Amino acid sequence: MTNGQIYKRFTVVTVIMMVAVIVISLVVDQVLGIDVGSGAGIVSLFVPAMDAGGTYVRATRTLLKKGRMWRMSCAFFGINLAVGLLIFIALFVVSGASFLAAFAQIGLFTFLIILVVMAVILIPITRFSLGFGARLAFKQLEK
Repeated sequence: MTNGQIYKRFTVVTVIMMVAVIVISLVVDQVLGIDVGSGAGIVSLFVPAMDAGGTYVRATRTLLKKGRMWRMSCAFFGINLAVGLLIFIALFVVSGASFLAAFAQIGLFTFLIILVVMAVILIPITRFSLGFGARLAFKQLEK
């Protein structure tokens, strides 16, 4: 299984998960009056990573090498960030707000700091999720 195939599947599952998290968050907020918070968005990163690891193992019947998992985790972070920004910008456009005005308020330097902090936290989480999904699938295949 090639990296391109894994990245494509990860992207599809990421989009599905992001939309699902947004919809569920809105429904829970409207029906129960509970704000699920921004932490719920992490689901849209670790579920697709677990799925990618499991899919790879089921397709190849082998575990991923550690170096490859780290490289894939970095790519997954980039894909997740890009899809998230596209959805974020789309929501801004739909709501009539100006994305550039909002971005200008935080500034490029602050955005870059946020990006680095997110990468430091989320890449290891993605790596763990990728390996966890692969190990779970491998154990299921051994049974």
